[in-house]
Amino acid sequence: MVLLDSRAGIHDIAAIAIMRLSSLSLLFANDNPHTWAGYRMLFDQWRQLPASLRDDLRQRLKMVAAMVPSASAPERLERFRDHAQQCFAETLYDDTCPDDDEAFNFGPDDENAPHFPLPILFAHDLVGIDRASVLDWHEQPFIKAAYDRFLPEAGALAVEEQA
Repeated sequence: MVLLDSRAGIHDIAAIAIMRLSSLSLLFANDNPHTWAGYRMLFDQWRQLPASLRDDLRQRLKMVAAMVPSASAPERLERFRDHAQQCFAETLYDDTCPDDDEAFNFGPDDENAPHFPLPILFAHDLVGIDRASVLDWHEQPFIKAAYDRFLPEAGALAVEEQA
């Protein structure tokens, strides 16, 4: 599994790791125009790959909505999902008609779609946490709340990929 955090931009080495080394690539992102512009450029490059490489690659992707403010999480996750779906639709999803079951294309609300995000919620207590001085840091309520949906869903995807 490859975890890619694109908040600081996407480096060529990250793109190679996704293409060649992983069976599952989690693409971490914040919902902002810079993120989607970066992913759009990367996906546009992948669209130029031979069909067999492109088809294999795009089946191994899953978006992660990182640092989502918990107070407005449902609205922000919906907006993230819509922006991710638009990015995928413009680049990696097949143009298709509704009855084409063979096409690589997903509706906006399809939880199995690569664009449908796994969420990680943001809590101010996460900033600067000193794991060395708080031995049970992973048991803290704010940690559990932040990763409540992400860990089981990412774990299930990783296990699925290993099978």
